[in-house]
This record gives sequence, structure tokens and C-alpha cells, in this order.
Amino acid sequence: MTCNPADYKNFQELVYNDDPSKTSTHSEQTDAVYTTLRFGFDDLKFPIEGNAGLRVVLTRDISHGYTIFESKYSATTPPDLPRFDQLTQPIDVQNQFVKVLPSLNLKMNFTDRLQARLAMAQSMNRPGFNQLGEYIKLQQNYDFDKKTVTYTGNNTGNVKLKPITANSFDLALEWYPRDGQSLTATAFHKDVKDVIMNSVYTRAYNSTGGNPQTFAITGPDNVGKAKVSGLEVAGMTYLDKLAFLDGVLPEWAKGIGVSANYTYINAKQSLYKQIDNPYCDAGNAATNGGLHLFGCDTNGLPFKDLPLPYMAKNAYNFVLMYDRGPFSARLAYNWHSRILQSADANGTRGTDATSADPTRAGAQDVGWGLPTWQEAFGQWDAGMNYRFSDGFGVSLNVTNLNNVIVRQTQQQHIGTMGRAWFYPGRSYSMSARYEF
Repeated sequence: MTCNPADYKNFQELVYNDDPSKTSTHSEQTDAVYTTLRFGFDDLKFPIEGNAGLRVVLTRDISHGYTIFESKYSATTPPDLPRFDQLTQPIDVQNQFVKVLPSLNLKMNFTDRLQARLAMAQSMNRPGFNQLGEYIKLQQNYDFDKKTVTYTGNNTGNVKLKPITANSFDLALEWYPRDGQSLTATAFHKDVKDVIMNSVYTRAYNSTGGNPQTFAITGPDNVGKAKVSGLEVAGMTYLDKLAFLDGVLPEWAKGIGVSANYTYINAKQSLYKQIDNPYCDAGNAATNGGLHLFGCDTNGLPFKDLPLPYMAKNAYNFVLMYDRGPFSARLAYNWHSRILQSADANGTRGTDATSADPTRAGAQDVGWGLPTWQEAFGQWDAGMNYRFSDGFGVSLNVTNLNNVIVRQTQQQHIGTMGRAWFYPGRSYSMSARYEF
């Protein structure tokens, strides 16, 4: 087989050039100190032990980016339209912040086999480099039909972003009836602050005539908060630990066990600046902030009460176990309910929805974004391990035994419709491990 060079005439060699969009430079430095105090009160009726900790973190971020404006004027451009010079302006922005993160963990022993735990902590999740790198592309949009001009822009990042912080509370009750058995229940709650999503801010740039024009720039910002509450119950036992099977099981069957758990989560998010608007606005206007949080339907109405993305309301798993001598095996089934992936994702958004506002009836310029969901599914996985000696063992794992197909749908007023089907397939892995 030979290649015809003419078939690749549109092929572009991957080379470095001076295109600012292909240049991204950031740096982040963190310094932290941590202290902890361990304590116990053994003389109480129900002994208590625990620890208290404090972590102080200093973070410094620096981003080197660009502001870009590409002039595209022609003979048909109206003479009174403000002109801008070609702009490739370097941006050097830095930010630093200090976070104080306390934690407290307590354990109360009612008996040797019944105990309660309380955990309280504040944690943080810093923005990724993909959210910190600033590259602003400005646009001057002239509508020849309506004879109107708009000034917009997009920023890929924001070095001034705060970390997402969470105040977490967990209360658990744990019962261990016999060795190899457990039954636990945990209630949890999280208050999440400074959720990051795209928002709109304004910035003025001077035209060649020296007159400032205001650009509405879309970029990531800390604009919301969330509350996550839930309950988890779990249990585990080996069959030979059940009282009614004492002395009944043959020796080989004593390694059979079962494990299961169920989790319920209720999660909601909201904007810091709530926008009470029963209708979706034109385009991606600043007043259309709910578009990125809840989405807007193609009929011009916002969606309501969507859950927190990537969080299943219900989930459970069940595991069959076998552990005897050098051999162990697992057969697990994991299931979760449908998950919201995004309310404003690529491919499910636009700016031509029909307005539901009676004062703008029939207008087809509304910004819309449809929620995309991953539908509920369950998957079987299996694995086994054999140790030939204390230092050498082999394992075999199989993922997606039931060849599940993952369905992605999109929500709209006319009904939920299929968007994509993913077939991850079955996978096998085998490994050997030797410890010196």
C-alpha cells in the first residue's frame, strides 16, 4: 500500500509557533504547617478518645496569559462602528490566600464491640491549572440585519479563584458482633462554599478613537454554594461467624462471606446572587446566570431543582467474598441511580430558543442549555488472588462482566431523549507481585 501526498493536503504539521492560545504558563507554591493533639478520657462510664488538628495553608498562584482581539473589518463594515486595533496583550496576574483548616475526631466506646464516632473537619479543593490559566479572547459582534453591536469575550481561566471549601460532619454507630462481622450506620452533612462555574463580568477596553467600550466576558468564578446530606448503612459477615451455622459448615466453606452497603444522598446547590427570573434571557446575558446552574429549556423556561452534578441519589453494592488459606476471590455488583452530568454542556446549548416572556413573545434569541444525565446502571466485577508464598502472588481481575451499556440522555420539555450510548466493554487484567 502506498500513500498519495495529495490525500493529505490539509494536514498541518504540529509545530510550536507564537500563537498565544498555545502558550500557557502557571506556577503554584504551597506552604503548610500542621499540629495535632491526641487525648483520651478512660475513666468515664463510656470512655472517649480522639484527636484535634489544625492545618494552616498558604497558597501562591501566578498566571501568565494573553488578551486577544482580532480585527476583522471590511468594506461592508459600517463607518460609524468603533474600531479596535489588533491586540495581543500579555497578562501577568497573581493571587495568594491563607486557609485555616481545623478538624476534630471523637470515638466513644459503649462496649468492646459497640462504638460511636463523630468527625468534624474543614477541607479545601484548589482550582486546577486548567481553571487558573487566563486567556481572554474579545469579540466585536455586528448584526447587519438588526444593525446592532455587542461586545463579548471568553476567558479560559481566573487566577483569582478561591478554593472550594467544605465543612463536613459525620456521625457513625458501629457494631462488631463477632470477629469478622460488622454493622454500621453513618449520617453525614457537608456545607460546600465557593462552587466554581462560568459567570459573566464586564471589562472596558478603549477603541482606536479612545472611547471605552464595555465587553461582557464569560469565565470561571466562585458563584455558588451547595449542601450535601445523606445516610450510609453497611454490613459484612463470614458465614462461619453466624451462630446458627456454627459446626455445620465444612472446612472449605468457612471462607465464604458477604458484604453490602447502601448510600442515600440529597444534594442541592444555589447561586450566591439568586436571580429571580421566571424566564430565560436572550443569549448568555449576565442576568441569565441560572443557565449555567440549572439550564434553560428550548421553550424559554428555566429548569428547576436540579441536583448536584456527578452525585447519585441512591447507590448500593453487594459483594460475595471467599478467603481461605492462600486463595481469595470477590464477585461484586455496584449500582447507582441516574446522575446529572451538566446543565450547560457542549452540544446541548445554543442561543436560538423561543422566548417565554410575554413581552418578547416569539423572539428566538434565548440562551438555552439542556441537562445531560447518565442513566442508572449496575455492573458486575470479579477478581481472584493466589499467594504461592509470603512474597509471591498472582491476581486476575475482570471488569464489567455483564457488558453493561451506559446511556446518556438529555432533558427537555418534550421528554427525556437519548443522546449517546457508551459501550465500555469487558476488560481483563492479570498481575504478579513479588515482595523482597
